[in-house]
Amino acid sequence: MANIDDAMKLMAENIAKISEDVKTFKEHEDEIRAEVREENAKAAAKLDKNIIEEVKETGDAKGREYNILDAKKDFNSGKTQPFPVWDEKTYDDFGKFIIAGKAGDIETVNKIHKDYAGKAAGPYTETTTAGGYLLPTGFIPELVRLEYVKSMALQKARVIPLPAGGGASFVMPSLTTQAAANWGTINTAIGDTVNVFGQVTLTPEKMVGLSSCPNELLRDSPMAVAQIITDEWTEAFALKIDEEFFQGDDSDTANHQFDGWEFKASVHDTAGDTGDSAAGALTLANLVTVMSLLTTQELIGAEWFMHPSTWAQVRGLTGGSSANDHPYVSVDGPYKYNLFGYPVSISDKASASYASIAADRAILFFGNPKYIYIGMMNDLRVDSSEAYKFNYDQTVFRAIQRLAIAVALPGSLSMLTRGEAAG
Repeated sequence: MANIDDAMKLMAENIAKISEDVKTFKEHEDEIRAEVREENAKAAAKLDKNIIEEVKETGDAKGREYNILDAKKDFNSGKTQPFPVWDEKTYDDFGKFIIAGKAGDIETVNKIHKDYAGKAAGPYTETTTAGGYLLPTGFIPELVRLEYVKSMALQKARVIPLPAGGGASFVMPSLTTQAAANWGTINTAIGDTVNVFGQVTLTPEKMVGLSSCPNELLRDSPMAVAQIITDEWTEAFALKIDEEFFQGDDSDTANHQFDGWEFKASVHDTAGDTGDSAAGALTLANLVTVMSLLTTQELIGAEWFMHPSTWAQVRGLTGGSSANDHPYVSVDGPYKYNLFGYPVSISDKASASYASIAADRAILFFGNPKYIYIGMMNDLRVDSSEAYKFNYDQTVFRAIQRLAIAVALPGSLSMLTRGEAAG
């Protein structure tokens, strides 16, 4: 009986405690529910700003900015979408930031800047006397990532971040010959190899662009404008880098600032067969010759690069009983081809359309692009100003980037050029 009495007593105490907890909850119900809502809102905000928070943690919080190497890591981890991954709120805030700057609403400018500037950023300041407002660092990572996703050159070349505020040019090591491995014996001096270091100079140049937008659009569709600016500028800059990477010619400073693959001295070059009034008669023998120009060591990691129309000509070459037979072309996966066992990358910046290739211009490229350096001093930046076209009631967006391109080991690259004038 004593055990039953003790159990009943304990049960009564528990019931009393539960009743007291219920009473306490009811007395503070509004307060408790408000706290729960606040915690849920914080969790949702953190989820919505996943990209921004990740950048703060990995970039600005460590006292540096998100750069092209961070974009490479993101790309390799699966963030390969060729479109912005900002959430709806980020686009909306981007549009509000632009409008607030145009209207001189410093309170809103400062609030959005604080939300997106990162932990290591200082207070917001105007960047130009013309009323330009530089985007907070929190918006920049997506621009950098998108440029990387859209640029074949940035993905394939050896990208080297250059320190901002450094000298006018940077000397980087290169190889004048490939490294070689030999056998040695105990207690015997290591024999000299043919590996010789040289140097290339990276002198950054400024790539720029301007676009204007009617202020009515900014007021009525800030999110749509933000999407267009983000997508269009990253694509324009990415394709300009690709053009310089393949076709750059520093004697043509109106369009190009650096010697790219096609115009760099010592790149192996063979002329295509002539006889075709359009662009030279492309043959299988031409392709084999281009590959034979590289050593076995240089063939490691080599790839083909060509214009879509050139690829169509290559696919049109028959090696079997019908035009549909392509024994030298195989499929590695969806839209992934290889030619004679080497990957094929298609870009309209890799030479001109096949039918319009001029004499002595590249038809296609072959080699390992890691021997081309791209030095990035400043990643893509965008700011805005209403003063520039005030009388048109427009806001102008300015995009700027500083970079350099240099071919470090020309002898490891080859190309096929056209042997006669087109037409």
